[in-house]
Amino acid sequence: MAQPGTTETTEPTGHRYRRNLAVLTVAQALFLCGTSVDLTLTGLVGYRLAPTPALATLPAALITVVTLAGTGPAAALLARYGRRVAFPAGSIAAAAGGLISVLAVSVASFPLFCLGTALVGGYQAAAGYYSFAAADDAPTGKRGRAIATVLIGGVVAAVVGPFLATTGVHVLPVPFAGAYLLVTVLAVVSAGLLRLLREPPAATPTDEPDTAGARPLREIMRTPRFVAGGVGGALAYLVMSLLMTAAPIAAVNHHHSVAQGASVVQWHLVGMFLPALVSGHLVQWLRPVPVLVDGILLSAAGAVVAATGTGVPTFMVSLILVGVGWNLMFVAATTLVAAAYRPSERVRTQTAAQTMARVASAAGSLSAGALLTGIGWDRTALLTLIPLAIAAACLVPAIRARAATPAEET
Repeated sequence: MAQPGTTETTEPTGHRYRRNLAVLTVAQALFLCGTSVDLTLTGLVGYRLAPTPALATLPAALITVVTLAGTGPAAALLARYGRRVAFPAGSIAAAAGGLISVLAVSVASFPLFCLGTALVGGYQAAAGYYSFAAADDAPTGKRGRAIATVLIGGVVAAVVGPFLATTGVHVLPVPFAGAYLLVTVLAVVSAGLLRLLREPPAATPTDEPDTAGARPLREIMRTPRFVAGGVGGALAYLVMSLLMTAAPIAAVNHHHSVAQGASVVQWHLVGMFLPALVSGHLVQWLRPVPVLVDGILLSAAGAVVAATGTGVPTFMVSLILVGVGWNLMFVAATTLVAAAYRPSERVRTQTAAQTMARVASAAGSLSAGALLTGIGWDRTALLTLIPLAIAAACLVPAIRARAATPAEET
């Protein structure tokens, strides 16, 4: 039987996998184009509307806070109603948030702007499962490549998103309103596209273990794969979110223009998603743990570069390195997590990993404004070396257990 609210399909597995992968990749591009507007402009708009500079990053942080709060409900929607309902629901939340943000900047209301950006968190909560959906559809040996393929949609967003953000600033008479209207348009298109997804066939006793045989979540989270992937992925989000939120504000504070601050984010997004063309293959060839180590080292290099100066080229190089590091860490970590659970453990384990990532991302966004005000850009960047060191330490159990085997992890 089909899941409630879904249509059962008899499509061949290979055809369904390719169709869903294409839909998820384009949907990821639309999602990231829309959210890149928020990434590029929300900190700056918050700086203009906030009653105190310390609250400038609150609207951006609310996106990740609501994403965190929505991670569990999104998983519940997926389990009960399937992808064709849960994923478009997230897009509709973003469409509403975009319209509220248009109104907020039109009347210069900081609380209303916080509400509008917070709703985008619902979109992000649902979109966080795109990569897991691709991995779950993929043959075991192609999980890493499927995850990376979905991220390729971010290459388009990296180029187009910040351009849409800066162009949309002056589309309407009220500055910034046009950019948030674009968020609504992109989210509506995404909602329609995601309805084209096909649900996987219902599990049978022969291809999925009975739920009664599922391990406790605590036991799964203690496995070397989950420790390396869950913690590594979460800390990748912490470092990326903190520096990406802080960078455009720091650039403007050091007398660079809004357009230059947007270009820093644009090149950061290029660094985040362009490596997806090869990162899936790297995970398959080198195995996840070595790729995760490479991501940690590149992120650390970006943090060190950021501390060396405040010129636009320095901002760009540091954020590119952090972006590439995030990509390698994310693809490798997600592959490890996807290999850590049995089919009957999927929802709980994915939700746990997503929750950890969103908590870390929220912590990075929420602390960015206060850290910039309190210790400055250079020390804020160097501070990220601590979580990167922790991520490296969490790889030790996986290395000792030799958990990263191509046959099971990719």
